[in-house]
Amino acid sequence: MSLKRVASDTVDLRGRLPIKITGIVFWGMMLVGLIFSLIQLRSLEDQLIGRFALNADRFSASLAEHFRRHPDLSTEQATGYIESLLQELNFTGAALHLPAKNFRFGETSAETNYLDQSLTNYPGFQKDAPVAHIRLYHPDIEQVTGAKRKELLITMGGLFLAFGFILQWILQRVLTRPFLNMVRTAERFVEGDDEARFDEQRHDEFGFLGKFFNKALDYLLIQQGELRDALDRVRESETALYQEKERAEVTLYSIGDAVITTDESSCIEYLNPVAERLTGWSLKTIQGRRLSDVMRLVNENTREAVANPVELCLKCGEILELTEHTLLIRD
Repeated sequence: MSLKRVASDTVDLRGRLPIKITGIVFWGMMLVGLIFSLIQLRSLEDQLIGRFALNADRFSASLAEHFRRHPDLSTEQATGYIESLLQELNFTGAALHLPAKNFRFGETSAETNYLDQSLTNYPGFQKDAPVAHIRLYHPDIEQVTGAKRKELLITMGGLFLAFGFILQWILQRVLTRPFLNMVRTAERFVEGDDEARFDEQRHDEFGFLGKFFNKALDYLLIQQGELRDALDRVRESETALYQEKERAEVTLYSIGDAVITTDESSCIEYLNPVAERLTGWSLKTIQGRRLSDVMRLVNENTREAVANPVELCLKCGEILELTEHTLLIRD
């Protein structure tokens, strides 16, 4: 795979990594928040019931204490205090039942949502005698629970939305921006900019990677330079060898003696024009064939075959000469 192909694949993926990280963290927090919200909502109804019961006790205690401090105060005169106490403790209304008279404060129509309390030491009666009964009306538990649930979900949604934007901003600064800078640097380098280098000034993992990549790029450029020099030397050697070969072929072509060259297997590689005339073969016709198939040597007196000196020379590795009275037979 080429560097340009690698860079192209990196460009295609450069926008996906931050999105994946943001999605994993964000939806992970959403899941945790949802579980937390469900737990809170599950116990919300019990909490509301307990809170109204506690507030009912507080109402009775506060009202009794108020009448104790003001023994001459009538129920009608305490109306303002009772209504303010109802509002403070989140009750919608109250019904005070006395032996002689009943009093109502606020809204008392929700018959199914109330709590009963007893009030002692009411003015005009004997001490410690439970002479008054109070019925405290509170909002419907299901309605309050629904309102609290809606409020909690809206709050959680707003918090998670704010968290998502903050997370995106943080990832943009600490991950996306340096990551894209590294991608752009890699693109410049594969496009031929040998001066492109990664940022080494950061004091984080990107800075460490930048130093590592820059050293790798420097080493790669050094290797490329050495490879270019080696290729140049090879080309120069090939050129010189080709020129030398041309000069040798011209020399062999122009001399007056027959010249035949073979490889180590005694297969013909070259014949000069004189050798072509003597053997009766052209180079194109017999190139690659064994020399013994083309050059037949015999004794001129006995007509017996003479060993091919070329094959003997290749076997023993010494310079040999033809024996006397040797003839070349042309086919």
